[in-house]
Amino acid sequence: MKRLMTRAQMRRYDAAAMRRYGIEGVVLMENAGRGAAELIRRLVQGLPHGPRSPARRVGLVCGPGNNGGDGFVVARHLANAGIPVRIYLAAPASRVRGDAARNFAVVRAMGLELLDASRPAGLARLRRSLAGDAVVVDGLFGTGLDREVAGHPRRLLEAMNAAPGLKVALDVPSGLDADTGRPLGACFRADHTVTFGALKVGLALHPGLELAGEVDLIDIGAPAGLMTEIGWAAVLLDEALVASLLPARPRDGHKGTFGHLLVVAGSRGKSGAAVLAAQAGVRSGAGLVTLATRGDVRDAVEARVRETMVEELLPAPGTPLPHETLDRRWNALARGKTAAAVGPGCGTDEPAADALRRIVARSNLPLVVDADALAALAGRPDLVRRAPAPRILTPHPGELARMLGTTTEEVQTDRLGVALRVAREWKAVVVLKGARTVVAAPDGRAYVNPTGNAGMASGGSGDVLSGIVGGLLAQRIDPLAAACVGVWVHGAAGDRAAGDSDGRGLAARDLIAGLPVVLRQLAGPRRS
Repeated sequence: MKRLMTRAQMRRYDAAAMRRYGIEGVVLMENAGRGAAELIRRLVQGLPHGPRSPARRVGLVCGPGNNGGDGFVVARHLANAGIPVRIYLAAPASRVRGDAARNFAVVRAMGLELLDASRPAGLARLRRSLAGDAVVVDGLFGTGLDREVAGHPRRLLEAMNAAPGLKVALDVPSGLDADTGRPLGACFRADHTVTFGALKVGLALHPGLELAGEVDLIDIGAPAGLMTEIGWAAVLLDEALVASLLPARPRDGHKGTFGHLLVVAGSRGKSGAAVLAAQAGVRSGAGLVTLATRGDVRDAVEARVRETMVEELLPAPGTPLPHETLDRRWNALARGKTAAAVGPGCGTDEPAADALRRIVARSNLPLVVDADALAALAGRPDLVRRAPAPRILTPHPGELARMLGTTTEEVQTDRLGVALRVAREWKAVVVLKGARTVVAAPDGRAYVNPTGNAGMASGGSGDVLSGIVGGLLAQRIDPLAAACVGVWVHGAAGDRAAGDSDGRGLAARDLIAGLPVVLRQLAGPRRS
């Protein structure tokens, strides 16, 4: 299980290793640097010789803190392995402190080549020197950076990025917010990142994911149980974890065993949303699916589905629906159902919005709340907080921004933090869709989904996700587990449909077609 930690958690992790277990900081730094050096040595060995770097020299840009100290350890081990190194010191030697100072004293005593990169006047020389390095190692800042990079450090990062060599970051790329994955002004663009102790949240979210390149985790020798003691911010979903959340289907089961999903979706011009959500519910394994739609599109929707029953719930747009009538229809439809997915393509006229708010606030069924149902809830967390059964909210960033009365940019700036806050305040599982979908629970648990591709950013993909999560929820799976399995399976089906391409031309119905294959893969071979 890949656990993701924040900068504050990593500080507590390092502090506990030193104070509680007596592991000196210089030992942790040594373990980190030695592991990074071994990976860089392998990278160097894989590089071809060339006229620009005949000796395959490694240049290390080192700051005065612990990240620079890691760089000094790397330089020592590479030099011991016979690899030429050059250290670019990004601050006056007098500012190197703590454990970094101890390792700086070692590389000076070894006579390793040092170049002063602490002054703007030396930038031209720095650029010329970096151009001759086969590998550029970033040890400028660490995980602690939480402010915009400006002035001379910014120009250093620009020079490092302009260098032609392979680029390796230590712990996180300098200039990257370790908690959010957002660049703090300028940011090192790494081909590889060697991170220490635990994966950082910012390395798993966009755009940090691209800025970090390929990420390798180095064990720094802290006790195995320390991470459990400190805690973590989120877990990166993987196939093994998702498979463990998916219950086995009994061989003597029948359609009633696997639940009955009610999908509330569709309106004139958006009947496709209803069809996609319902079909996804079927393909996710629900035993039965009923689609409740608006009266003026019922016949059109019924003509497009096969395995789904179709009923009328909402009237045509503009037609008032008394609460007594809605309650009577809903109670009849909800009888015998085990979960519902509400909102895809329902319309945003006031009669529809009013009905959706009433269903979300009052229904005893576990609900997946999406699309137009989310729009109806904007500014009304009380309707979800007081709901009598679990709610899973599945907004994209724009929908969540409207719900909170903020901007999409603010949501995207801290996807994990915002999702956790909404889950806690609204008392619901939140699925914040997008590249690296975040799943957050009211109790603080959170997951990041690595599956999916850019081809899935097309109309109908979200409707399919609603149907998948609803279908899993209807099978009586725990809401958080249903959300995690749903987003992973949704993305994996998209990856399968895209194949080796970038996903261009992918359609939502392609995801539905791949669901049985992905679910069979998760379930593994049948047991007799």
